Amino acid sequence: VHFAQSTAELQKFIAPENLSVEYGGSNSYKYQYVLPRAGENAKMADVTARNTAMAARLAACDRLEAVTRKWAGIDSATSSSQTLSDERAAAADDLVVASRAMDKFVRARTLYHRTGVISDDLTIHW
Repeated sequence: VHFAQSTAELQKFIAPENLSVEYGGSNSYKYQYVLPRAGENAKMADVTARNTAMAARLAACDRLEAVTRKWAGIDSATSSSQTLSDERAAAADDLVVASRAMDKFVRARTLYHRTGVISDDLTIHW
């Protein structure tokens, strides 16, 4: 931990272009907190949908694990290796889809959701 009492001391650790104007830097960005919207986490109260989504994700995990066990246990030179490799990639994709579908039922929305950095399909937009 370093304590700084002046702009010159701060600039030993933070480049002037990254330091806010109010601290003697040149970065004019102003942070603004966006308050939560009423009902933005309402889907978290839907226990039936949450349980369905969690079961689907668990099934996707089980499928990926089963395919991975088969894939890991065969010689990569065999003809079934590519088939299992493709099946494993598809199972991994299914797990991602199931995890994204479950997200709205188990994770509260954040500032990043409110400002559009994270979209409803969980893509990131910096």
